[in-house]
Amino acid sequence: FEALAVPLVHQKAVYRALLLTHQGSAVNRLEDLRGKAFAFSDPDSNTGYFVPSFLLAEKGERPKTFFGKTIFTYSHDNSILAVSRSLVDGAFVHEHIWEYYCQKNPAITSRVRVIYASEPFGNPPLVASASVPEPLKNRIRELLLSMHQDPRGAAILGELAIDRFIPPDEQLYDSIRRMLVQSSVLEDGHAATAQP
Repeated sequence: FEALAVPLVHQKAVYRALLLTHQGSAVNRLEDLRGKAFAFSDPDSNTGYFVPSFLLAEKGERPKTFFGKTIFTYSHDNSILAVSRSLVDGAFVHEHIWEYYCQKNPAITSRVRVIYASEPFGNPPLVASASVPEPLKNRIRELLLSMHQDPRGAAILGELAIDRFIPPDEQLYDSIRRMLVQSSVLEDGHAATAQP
C-alpha cells in the first residue's frame, strides 16, 4: 500500500483512543475493568484492539485472562452502542468517531463517559494498492488534496466532519511504531501480551 492523503479533522491530523464506560458505571480506569465485559471493535484496529491489548501487556496482563468476557463489534459505532446499552462495561473507540457520534446521536453518547484518552496517533490515511498505476494514484491524490476547494467535495467532507485532506507525514505514525517496538520487547521479555 501507499498512503495518498490523511484526513484533517477539527484541524488535527491526529486522534486519540478513548476508553468508554456507561454513565452509571463504577469503572473509572482500565484496571477497574478486570473480570468485566469488554468490547473490541476489530482485531485489525489500532484503537479498538491493539491499544487496549498493549496497555494491558504493559501491566503484565492479557485480554483473555483480564476481562471476564470479550466481544468484537466490528465497528466503533457498535462499540459505542454496546457501552451505551450496558451490554459491555467498556470499549476503546476512535476519538473522531466518538466526536461525530456526539454530534449526530447525543441521546446515545449522553449515556456514556470517557474515562481515558491515549497519546495521539496519526489519522488513518487513505491508501492505494502498490499495483495501481502511478498516473492514477497521482490523479486520486490530487483530487483528495483539492476536494475541499470544490463545493460538492466540501459538502461531502462536511458530512464526514473532515476539514480537508493533507499529504501523508510518516512521523504521524511514530507513536504506533513505538508501541509495536515496545510490544515486541514485552513479548521477548516473556511478559504477558495480547493474543493475535
